[in-house]
Formats: sequence, structure tokens, C-alpha cells
Amino acid sequence: MTLDPNVVPVTDWRTELPTLALRQVALRELGASDLRPLVDLLSTMDATRFGLEESNVEVAAQQLIERAARDRSTGRKPDGPYAGRRRAP
Repeated sequence: MTLDPNVVPVTDWRTELPTLALRQVALRELGASDLRPLVDLLSTMDATRFGLEESNVEVAAQQLIERAARDRSTGRKPDGPYAGRRRAP
């Protein structure tokens, strides 16, 4: 059986999200390896616009990663003040 390269394999999104990749960008689910870069990103002066409720950025980033996987596995849609919409500047 040959696989057609134009067909995207179907996966159970509650088990694992597919990686969407183009030439210059790839979108994938957050994972444990993203903790340090996420902490660095959220530690900048501009990060206050993200509305972190936790004063410890590392704890907040870890909670975000864990919550994303937990919500996906249960089929729960994201909620909160920034879910599904951009905050006005």
C-alpha cells in the first residue's frame, strides 16, 4: 500500500494533535521541552498583556502546558479572557 503524500493522516485529536508544517513555520502542541522558551517569553516586560495570574512565571508556564494537554484529552474548549479572540491593543 502506498501513501498519498497529498492526504493528511487522520488522528484522534484527543490523543495527539497533528503538527501543521509549512516552509517557514510549524504549529504543534506545547510540550515539556517548551517550558524554558515559554518562561523566557513570558518573562519579558511585554508579558504583562498575557494576564498571568501566577506570580511565578515558571509555575504559570508549566500549568499552561499541563492544562493544554488536559483540556485537549477531555475535549474541553479553551476558556478564559483570551480564548479564541485577540485582546485589543
